[in-house]
Amino acid sequence: MNLDITLEQFQVFLLIFFRMSGLLIFAPIFGNRTVPTQSKIGLSLILTVVMLPILPIQMTPISQTIVGLVIDVFRELMIGMILGFASQLVFAGVQLAGQLISVQMGFSLATVMDPQFNNQSPTISQLQNIFALLVFLLMDGHHWLLEGLAHTFEILPIGAFTYTAPVAEGVFHMAGKLFVTAFQVGAPVIVALFLATLALGLISRAVPQLNVFSVSFPIKIAIGFAALMLSLHVSASVLQLLFRQMEKDLSLLIQAMAL
Repeated sequence: MNLDITLEQFQVFLLIFFRMSGLLIFAPIFGNRTVPTQSKIGLSLILTVVMLPILPIQMTPISQTIVGLVIDVFRELMIGMILGFASQLVFAGVQLAGQLISVQMGFSLATVMDPQFNNQSPTISQLQNIFALLVFLLMDGHHWLLEGLAHTFEILPIGAFTYTAPVAEGVFHMAGKLFVTAFQVGAPVIVALFLATLALGLISRAVPQLNVFSVSFPIKIAIGFAALMLSLHVSASVLQLLFRQMEKDLSLLIQAMAL
């Protein structure tokens, strides 16, 4: 079997590899910090080898200098990183919803290490984030990401990417939905806890002798968990809509890269 390859073919392979690697650095599931770096590099190599023969690759003239090649590598890395970062914004909104719920339930100090975002987050945030990841996997969201990245080779030649205003606007547009996403995901629990707080406030005014502060924590914790369990079906439906919208936003972002 003849394995001889030209320098130009190796450069194409290298640039495709870095575009794949950029996505796997930030993308949900793939970019989780608990996934070893060696596994990410190996998966990037496997995907590159598998996809190279079938990708409709268009190329601009490849640079013949080291500096030009480094610039091309950075461009390809940026494409994957932008798509991976944009896809993480929905999960950032889910985590924010969990933080808002934790504050209302009195769990804001009960934090654990979040391996996906590499920071301390409340336990409710972890629960919401894991649930969102499960819904994402059930919808084959990881396949969407890989298909979207493969689609970039059809409309965006290797080495032709430039960070333009439409790309920045697309990322900012998705980031601007962060708080809306948080409220949509956490609305049932947030509203239930708000009504519980309002009811406890009215009781405190009506019966001043009752120490509402001492009984409010167990009551709000019980109401919070009950609302979480009862709203799982609604949360799953909301997450499905958000992930479908994310798929559309990523498609628009890819089109903006080609402008």
